[in-house]
Amino acid sequence: AEEQALSNLSMSEAQRLAAESNRLFIERRDLDVAALLALRSIGLGYSPQGDEALSRAARQIYVDRLFRQNTGQVTGIAFSADGRLAATGANASAPLVWEAETGTLLFRLDTCGDGASSIDMSADGKWIASGSGNAICVWSGETGEEIYRREYTAQVSGVDISTDERLLLVVGCDKIVRVLDLAS
Repeated sequence: AEEQALSNLSMSEAQRLAAESNRLFIERRDLDVAALLALRSIGLGYSPQGDEALSRAARQIYVDRLFRQNTGQVTGIAFSADGRLAATGANASAPLVWEAETGTLLFRLDTCGDGASSIDMSADGKWIASGSGNAICVWSGETGEEIYRREYTAQVSGVDISTDERLLLVVGCDKIVRVLDLAS
């Protein structure tokens, strides 16, 4: 009788964990916790609810790392070609440069306007360009030092560094695309 009671308790706990896991998946909350609950549920004993929870866990995409120090809504992202660096631009805050592998903040770029509506990084990570308000800025991707700043009469809506790292495209709300020579 005691053995049966322990077995029933274990199955009851497995079903409770599975139900909680499924609830979290349905609500799209704490997906990592939901996956762990599903594993624990199946570990205690098989149940259709635990099987469903584990199936849901297997279909999820899990985040490897989070970059949490952005203070505004992130409006632009860029990687260096080697994947070593990541840059984020946000409205109402300075662009940030991160070590992509660890998520460590390397430096904050002094914004050249009110946040960064767009951001791009050269293939080798040497240059970082951002558009903000009616200005563009180019920084050293190695030191975060500002290299170039230019104001326009129209709001900047996009920047893009060429793959050969010589040119910078700047597009503004005035419908004009400008080409700047980074080599000079």
